[in-house]
Order: sequence, then structure tokens, then C-alpha cells
Amino acid sequence: MIDALKKTLRVLAADTEDPFHMHVRERIGKKATAQFERKLKEFILGMPAAIARIDKIMLDEPHDSQAQQLAKYALLYLYDPVDFLPEQDRGLFGYIDDAYFVAVVYLRIIERTCAAKPSQADQVVKQWVFQSLESVRRVIPEECRKIEKTVSKIMTNQILSYSAVV
Repeated sequence: MIDALKKTLRVLAADTEDPFHMHVRERIGKKATAQFERKLKEFILGMPAAIARIDKIMLDEPHDSQAQQLAKYALLYLYDPVDFLPEQDRGLFGYIDDAYFVAVVYLRIIERTCAAKPSQADQVVKQWVFQSLESVRRVIPEECRKIEKTVSKIMTNQILSYSAVV
């Protein structure tokens, strides 16, 4: 599953016909420099590593039901074709909300499970997250707010079924 996602993302990122540039430019105008877009693409391409870390943490670390629920919702969101920015309509750009959702969930799970002793792998993934969140918020601010609100509701058990997420 993670390998298939990784392959799909790499193919889309390398596709010169993918409308990623156009979508970023529509959102932020001339601030969509090649370097900025490269950073956003790297953020999206880092998503499989974050998913793998979430999965490993859920298997190896003691965790509570909220961490388990967050992990479950992140995967459901990722594989649901009906999300804030559907991939089928936007190509690689359609994964930016998925990557943001995974990143926010990853941070919350790390806080709840491994805060006292983050692993080297967690340090790498946290760096991926922190270097990119602000850039993503500049491109999809409304979607980011909705995702953060959704994650907060999941953590406070205000969302009991996945259909309430999107």
C-alpha cells in the first residue's frame, strides 16, 4: 500500500504535464516560484514515510484510543476519493491536503506516544513536517483550517464516524 502510494506520487511529481504548477499559481500567484513548488512537492513525496512511521508507532508504542482513532482517520481520509482536494481532478496537487492531514495526525500521535523519546526516524519525519506546514498553509489555508479542526474534533471524540470528516 505505502509502496504503491510512493510510486504514484513519484510518477505524478515527475510528470511534466501534471497541472501542479497551475494549481499552486492559481492559489498564490507569482509567489509560486520553482523553489517553493519543489518544497511543496517534497512535502507531498514525504507523506509515505509519515504514514509508515504512524503505522510503526501504532504497532510498537503504547498508545491510547485517541491516537488509534487518529491513525485510522488519516488512512481513511487518504484513500477516500471525496476529500477537500480530490486527486482525480488535480493530479499531484490533489495530494497536498492528504499530506497535510497525515502530517497533522503524525504530530499529534508523536505528542501522545513518543514525546519523551522520539526516535531518529521521528526526528527526520518531524523535520519534514515543520519545514513544510507553513508553506502548505499559504497555498491551501481554508483546507488546512478544516483539517486542523477535524483532527481536534477527532481527538475530543466529537466525531464518531468517518462520514462526518469530509
